[in-house]
Amino acid sequence: MMIAFWTGQFLPGLDYFTTPFVAQFQPGLYSVGNGVYGLAILSALTTVFFIYHSRRQRIVFGAYQELGMHSRARDAIQDLSDRADVKIDLLLHDRDIHNTDAVAFGFRGSRTILMGQGVLLLGLRRPSNFMARIAHELAHFKNGDVKYAFISRSLLQANLVLMGIVILWLLIRPARVVLMQYDLFTSPMGVPGATLKLFLSMHGLRWARYWSDQTIGALVITLPVFAFWTLLLFLEYRSLLRTREILADARAARWVGEDALMEALSGGKPPPAPSLRDRLYEMLSAHPLVSRRMNATLRPEEVLDPSFLRFLFLGYVFCLANYLISNVADVMAILSPVYRDLVKQGDGMRAALSVLLFEQPIASIIYLVVIFAFSTSYMIIVATLLRSGLTQKIAGRPHWKWFLTTVIQISLVAVGNVAGDAFHPYGQTAQLQLASNVMLGQSVGKLFFNPINVQDILNQAQMCGILFGTATLFWLEAGFVLRGSRSKAHQSLAMGYSDGLHVPVCFSARGNTLVSS
Repeated sequence: MMIAFWTGQFLPGLDYFTTPFVAQFQPGLYSVGNGVYGLAILSALTTVFFIYHSRRQRIVFGAYQELGMHSRARDAIQDLSDRADVKIDLLLHDRDIHNTDAVAFGFRGSRTILMGQGVLLLGLRRPSNFMARIAHELAHFKNGDVKYAFISRSLLQANLVLMGIVILWLLIRPARVVLMQYDLFTSPMGVPGATLKLFLSMHGLRWARYWSDQTIGALVITLPVFAFWTLLLFLEYRSLLRTREILADARAARWVGEDALMEALSGGKPPPAPSLRDRLYEMLSAHPLVSRRMNATLRPEEVLDPSFLRFLFLGYVFCLANYLISNVADVMAILSPVYRDLVKQGDGMRAALSVLLFEQPIASIIYLVVIFAFSTSYMIIVATLLRSGLTQKIAGRPHWKWFLTTVIQISLVAVGNVAGDAFHPYGQTAQLQLASNVMLGQSVGKLFFNPINVQDILNQAQMCGILFGTATLFWLEAGFVLRGSRSKAHQSLAMGYSDGLHVPVCFSARGNTLVSS
């Protein structure tokens, strides 16, 4: 949402349509308040994409037909769905015998599994593999993966469309000034008997150069940032999908057995050791490596265990969120003069209370969005530390190994935060200056790189101390839970953020052994 706000600042505002066509001063390239339009467009597009995702998914394999009512495959799927307590409303398949893929989609009341013809043939030759694949798709419904995945994809697609709208607008925006000049040229106060041909012959080259300079300048300060946001959103979206695939495997193994799922994943052969190229490709893939999926099937609790790279990434994203939030804070100052004056006086508490009175609803809503965004970005890091502590406690690691691992993890968060200070899309002040440079035909630069100093590094100490104290409490609490003894199984709910997004995971503790609940 904050990326949409940043993008929307380049959209035309009401002043563009209310300013007279022949006014001496025309609307500028950029306005902070127009970011609200970006949020509105994002919300509308996301809703449309999410509602119509079922229609698009039905044709993902091409022509399709419904599975026969009295086929053996339908009976087997129905039996498994009854045991899993997952109702499937529609079973479809294509006509390609080489297609061994299957996808799950649809809302409650229209839940659909679309299979390749090759999957049905697999049911005749290797029924256990067929049931493992169907169990995996049913697990996506049971875990809520369909909802998470398609909401995330809809947000990604809506942001991309919004960026495309802004790019299109930047291409046509300079035309208004050119048309204004043509109108003045042919007006009664202009050149007598002026025609379009005369205008083009006298001024065409100059105004074509103006359009070119304005368009190139605007694209130079937006396209690189759009590419940055697109890559960031895409990588996080794919990371979410990979995590949901592993969680679906873990649940499917409970329904059909680990052996059946392992055979379906590997084809009865041990997977090769992944190369560096495989690991790099995995970052762009919607599915994890087979070796990782098999390992997670055997040890599902390791799904919670975040990598060191995850902490580096979260630290970087936390810094980016703070820079995006600063843009929204400037809009609040514009919409609420009282808030602006109180902030200048250093009275943050009264400033917050003035906004929460909702005397200006837009400013109040923006304020709450800022609080939510900042809290979420920080709580993602906290929840990831919780995941790490819980996983290490389950694995029986000693205190010194936990201490060393946690110090490295928190240090990587700080490194990512400093890296975000050094490399991030330009902020509010620079954005206004760059827009002015484009309007005046001046050179632009410093889109990403920003100088840092020793103080920026030292500023990380406070956050690191808070994170370490929080991680210590998590470690102690996990120890109390595992050492507890009850005649009746109890549940400990670990609300983690798998790869940056909310994924609930629940374990049952029996004595000192934890199994998936």
